[in-house]
Amino acid sequence: MGVTQTWFNSCVDKCFVPSDALYQCAIDRNVEPEQIVQHGLPIRRGFWGDNLPDVTKIISDSPISGNSNIFADIFGRFSKEKDNKKSFSNDESNIKNSMRSKLSLEVDTLTALVVGGGDGMGGIISTAQCLGDQLSKKSSENQRYQMVVVCGNNKDAKETLSSYEWGEKISVNVQGFVNNMDEWMRASDVIVTKAGPGTIAEASICGLPCLLSSYLPGQEEGNVPYVEDNNFGTYCGNPNEIASTVVSWLNEPEMLSKMQASALKAARPSATIDIAKDLADILFESVTNRR
Repeated sequence: MGVTQTWFNSCVDKCFVPSDALYQCAIDRNVEPEQIVQHGLPIRRGFWGDNLPDVTKIISDSPISGNSNIFADIFGRFSKEKDNKKSFSNDESNIKNSMRSKLSLEVDTLTALVVGGGDGMGGIISTAQCLGDQLSKKSSENQRYQMVVVCGNNKDAKETLSSYEWGEKISVNVQGFVNNMDEWMRASDVIVTKAGPGTIAEASICGLPCLLSSYLPGQEEGNVPYVEDNNFGTYCGNPNEIASTVVSWLNEPEMLSKMQASALKAARPSATIDIAKDLADILFESVTNRR
């Protein structure tokens, strides 16, 4: 895992880390255990807004008294509501189908999502073509498949894949850069992606098994064992083998279900708000001590 000394400072009040590996890295760089907080990786609201309560609504519904710790009141109410909510709905198929309908995808159809990050990296063209071809061959009257490819800013990839002859046995939706990745993930059953930490965190919240197709040496390399050790994916750099693996996952419902459950177990959907709460507590304590 690519970690630099500049990521850690033993003089901080709190050092927020997303994983066990980085917790140990902090310890190795002389940060004390009492300084380290492990909530998970903070991600944008689209991935936790539907699963966790709305902080702004909590504020508007319950005015804060002038003499109280406004942050403790707000986040205390948030935590109470959060604990009463499930992190993932039991009616997963309805969620997926509702999202597929919204995105004009086929309903009740196993869906593979291929992404290459904002820049559409990771051999996205060859990977998508191999996976699409194999899914097409596996398609039958009883089981159809569809594939979504998000090319990011890679205009060449979008143009190439949009003009590719996929055949009638598979539905393929090719996108460029999107701002609603949370919706595309929630509509899918598996994801093929480079090993970016943000995408992995987002995918786990959506219960998506991850086929990691590439990684940046050092910086992202440590994310591969994280996914594999938590049993919700694996790494493979060969497009044909990637396609074969994804097809096997989609055709083994029991395995797919176990991997989806493992992804949800590894997920930390409240990380963003938990970190914000801790930062707010630090700020309030600092202000109080100055009075």
